Amino acid sequence: MKTKDIFLANVQYGMANYPRPVVIIEVCKNSAIVGLISSAIDLYNPVYDFLILPDNPEFPATGLDCKSIIKGYPFPELDSKKFIRQLGCLTGSLADDFDKWLGK
Repeated sequence: MKTKDIFLANVQYGMANYPRPVVIIEVCKNSAIVGLISSAIDLYNPVYDFLILPDNPEFPATGLDCKSIIKGYPFPELDSKKFIRQLGCLTGSLADDFDKWLGK
């Protein structure tokens, strides 16, 4: 597990509590700080959220099925036992844009 990897994880998001994609922001000893990924584009706020579009050349590497958003703060910390499997990762310009969005 490393930063920018995308995993399916058991995480509560609002009222929903089922496996959903997350992106690793920081790896800790037995956990990770993650960004929650949602395909509910109607929740997208360009001031706070990071948009992942299918027409981006790096989109296939994400393992995501459709246009998605990474929700802005707060970023939850998940125990390593919550991660189910890796879907993909952010690469290339998509990874660079994500770092810029995080302020790195």
